[in-house]
Amino acid sequence: MVALIRSQANRRKYSVTLYQDVHKIPPVMAKLIGDITARFALVEHLLKEITRKLVGMDPKLGRVSVRQPRLEDFVDMIKEILEIEQIAHPANLDALRTRLKRAERYRDMVAHTVWQRHPETKEIYARRLSGHWPKTHPKHGGVSRRIVPEIVLVTPKLMRIERTELDKLVTDLKRMDRLLNVELRALHKRLCERLLQDRGLPDQRGRKRLIRLLPSQEKY
Repeated sequence: MVALIRSQANRRKYSVTLYQDVHKIPPVMAKLIGDITARFALVEHLLKEITRKLVGMDPKLGRVSVRQPRLEDFVDMIKEILEIEQIAHPANLDALRTRLKRAERYRDMVAHTVWQRHPETKEIYARRLSGHWPKTHPKHGGVSRRIVPEIVLVTPKLMRIERTELDKLVTDLKRMDRLLNVELRALHKRLCERLLQDRGLPDQRGRKRLIRLLPSQEKY
């Protein structure tokens, strides 16, 4: 009897509104999912290219060896490589990490969710199963979302906001790539100068010519 009472109490504690699963969503939302997914793929590509350049790999080796971690892990790798190479950080990487983490979480939600419709308002919701509810939540604090899924309202307006944020991330990563290219060119020139000094080539004209002839790791 005690077990039965506990079981009933748990069901009441973890009960949720019975939303209706749907396999069709409004066309405008379907288009926005495509927009978000395409932009997110470009963000992933830009981060991968920045990492590849920093470690001095050509494009083919980069595609083979630079795998696809979470976006926040990409930022951690870039930050550590910059510190090793003693290159100034071109942006606020901590803020960038936070933005990328949020963007990845939203992309995962809209790309992999089971869509649901509210039985009364007919609004469209996404079901989020990853992670835990915040401990400050008054009802489900600390509970796994796999036990109590979080039902998140999704509207075209909210999706456009996330799409705009991805556009801003693309712009910021392209700017970071340009700044790092300048730093890497300067680093390559310093290394070439050091090599030529060690070889004892004092003639300035000859030094410039040899710098141009030395193979660089990347055409920036």
